[in-house]
Amino acid sequence: MATVDEDTVDATADTKPLSLTIGPDDEDDHDMDGEVLSESFMQWQLQAGPSHISPGGFINEEMQAAPSDSDINDLLKGLLADGRPIFQPMNDGFVDELFVKKGPKMLGGYLFGDALGEGSYAKVKECLEERTLVRRAVKIIKHSRLRKIMNGQANVAREMRILRRMRHVNVIKLIDVFRNDEKQKLYMVFEYCVGSLQQMLDAAPDKRFPEFQSHEYFAQLINGLEYLHSQGVIHKDIKPGNLLLALDETLKISDMGVAEELDQFSTEDWCQHGQGTPKFQSPEVAAGLLNQFHGRPVDVWACGVTLYNFVSGEYPFDGDVIMRLYENICHQPLQMPKTIDLKASLCELLTSMLHKNPAERATIASIKASAWLRRKLTAVGSRVAVPVCNNAPAHRPLSVYGPLHEMFDEGADDHLTFVNDNHHHDAALAAATIECPPAAASLTALNQPPIAIRPPKRNRSLCVVS
Repeated sequence: MATVDEDTVDATADTKPLSLTIGPDDEDDHDMDGEVLSESFMQWQLQAGPSHISPGGFINEEMQAAPSDSDINDLLKGLLADGRPIFQPMNDGFVDELFVKKGPKMLGGYLFGDALGEGSYAKVKECLEERTLVRRAVKIIKHSRLRKIMNGQANVAREMRILRRMRHVNVIKLIDVFRNDEKQKLYMVFEYCVGSLQQMLDAAPDKRFPEFQSHEYFAQLINGLEYLHSQGVIHKDIKPGNLLLALDETLKISDMGVAEELDQFSTEDWCQHGQGTPKFQSPEVAAGLLNQFHGRPVDVWACGVTLYNFVSGEYPFDGDVIMRLYENICHQPLQMPKTIDLKASLCELLTSMLHKNPAERATIASIKASAWLRRKLTAVGSRVAVPVCNNAPAHRPLSVYGPLHEMFDEGADDHLTFVNDNHHHDAALAAATIECPPAAASLTALNQPPIAIRPPKRNRSLCVVS
């Protein structure tokens, strides 16, 4: 999209340079209505010179029918009839700015890499912490988009408030928060995860996990949820899409945007706002008849739906439309999946967790004491692997190698050696050992012993050598 700087347009000037910017900024909204577009064409016509064909006429004219081939040929002949170019050729100073190559982005002490995902009001990118050289994930929230989401600002503020005090291996850790007032953006830095369990289910051939893998993830989910409840937090949106996986396959409960904090001086767990994903909502929430409901049984129900989805690839209740879905959740009897044979102990656990009466529904304590969760399952069949993301393999090599090349050494071939299991591989498939030249002194002190970042299982290491 080409935009014209109206300050540089002078209808009486013949050769005055035109300030032109080609290509939209990917950080801004690209909306342009018809009035602005028409005005831009008219300003362009003033600079290009008079023509027997008016662009403005084509914009304002209402065509009664689609043009035929002969109409298009006549139009082209008319455009080229006088032998003059349709647009004036660009001379020196005519274009002030074309595409500008963006250099490495360093903000708040983090070197930004590739995008990992994008939502309705936020984008998630990989980043490298300058001080520790540890890989992180940064959630970039645009205030202009956040204002358009109902309760968006309140949800983000609640998530930050909750995560600041959470410290558990199965709950996503919030590392840092900062903002850019000039661009009106908020940056939330989290520990790095390779993806969500929903992404893994979508990539699985049968859209489900083997029983032993489901058992492994579910046990971690219950441990993390038990900690949240002990801290007076009701998640209210437990589902595979909000369960992330670290490089060592540790499960992380994330997305506290609709979570509710309980009164720390009350022994009750009453909640007032029924939020969450429809397929994972409990009957008392789906019915919409109560002004308040107990929060812990709501999370237990969502865990039951999640486990059902893990082992079968299906949902216990479904519907063509939202009202039919809610009706089935409230009144349809629970049936075990017919596509797979489940152990009796697993069926018993699912039945207790998906009891329609919250007073008779399983608790976290009873789930942990269940026969299925307490047993140790042996691996039968192959695991569902972490899917490829952005053409990167499961161990997710760092995406900041390019920016590091550009920042510290243009001839980085002399200073980078890619290693993977003692064999040399392509840069896109291996992690790196970086020997920092003097220009990289800001990242590591000179004449210091080597700093080895020891990765978790399945990760690759990034070592800095002075």
